[in-house]
Amino acid sequence: MKVTTLLYSVLISALFSPWLPAFGQSVDLTPGQQPPGQEVTTTKTRRTVDPESIKRAKLTRLKHDIALSEEQAEKAKPLIDAYVNAVQAIKTDATLDSRTKRQKVAEARQRYDSDLNEVLNPEQQQKLASLKEERRERLRKARAARSDSSSGQPAPNAAPSVQ
Repeated sequence: MKVTTLLYSVLISALFSPWLPAFGQSVDLTPGQQPPGQEVTTTKTRRTVDPESIKRAKLTRLKHDIALSEEQAEKAKPLIDAYVNAVQAIKTDATLDSRTKRQKVAEARQRYDSDLNEVLNPEQQQKLASLKEERRERLRKARAARSDSSSGQPAPNAAPSVQ
């Protein structure tokens, strides 16, 4: 046996030896028992977003997307504040079921949209409506693609597979 072959063999075995015990282990678990070294989280972790950052983002997006003037931005700011605060209050209200929460959020959104339309000129209203429709369409397509992929059918815009 050559010295270089021996050296490479020792080097390779030294590199892979830390993983060998992990591959050789088998753990018999009873139902409900978790594997050693793995933590199981039982609660869903929700992303918490600061309401102030939501307010800033909404105002920035409006300024960018539909070119709000400074005067319009000053009028829109209290509307955004009220809307975000209302939605946060609805989401954190533990006395409401999910259906009631969705209904109340939809009502708050309708109030916000109608109040905001009073601040905007007709051209901006049209631009905002078209942006909302584009977003709805993207969400519909994404939802359809997700449901198609979960059911095993190819997405409508997916390329055919070559076999």
